[in-house]
Amino acid sequence: MKPAAIAVALSCLCAVAGCGEGAVRRHETAAHSGSGQVAEGTSTIITTRTIPPGQGVRGDGDVDNPHDYDGNGDIDVKTAPGAPKTIFDDGDADGPTRESYRYPDADDAQVLGQGRPPSPSVRREIATVVSKFYSAAVQQDGAAACAMLAPSLARTVVGTYGGAAGPVYMRGSTCKVVMTRLFTHAHAELVAPVQILAVRVSGHRANAMVGSRAMRASYIALESVGRRWVVSQLLGEPLP
Repeated sequence: MKPAAIAVALSCLCAVAGCGEGAVRRHETAAHSGSGQVAEGTSTIITTRTIPPGQGVRGDGDVDNPHDYDGNGDIDVKTAPGAPKTIFDDGDADGPTRESYRYPDADDAQVLGQGRPPSPSVRREIATVVSKFYSAAVQQDGAAACAMLAPSLARTVVGTYGGAAGPVYMRGSTCKVVMTRLFTHAHAELVAPVQILAVRVSGHRANAMVGSRAMRASYIALESVGRRWVVSQLLGEPLP
């Protein structure tokens, strides 16, 4: 993960944030629609927190409806009767589309379709690691999280994210400090219980799909090192 990519998206966290490539930092502002639904946005990204009835976790929140411009999931492109003028950003939520909020949505297959389902024993191993990792994140226990990172990632955390080139909120001289500060920054999306939604394996690598009612549905990458699974992202990255 490059420092420049970190600035793209912490809502994942941010996925907790999704903190994979393009998933460590995002500054969000909340905009409430007339229906009480909430959309979050940056200059280039709009997400939604709406969870459809009967769905246990928040979707990836990326508002896949191509005709939605204000982030609340409805269709905003309208043409006035008898006039050629097209209206964008109509400001209401009169017809939100489920595709904007559901898990999984159509384009999540880009990740969900990778690899294959693991054996029950491998799934348990991966789920255990991921659950412990997010437990450390909730408790802001950077030391425990660092012990679960892939060695190659753990060695570069300070140099890549803890110095002047990384986000201010991650500055630190040890992996423990950097990860603790990341978890503190992402705390709002880490507080709800995280569920392991699916696991896919391809050789020595795996993706675990995770979600909660607070954070966007995400995936976190792992790899097999020796005889154990380790985490190869700082936090999960939102599904596409």
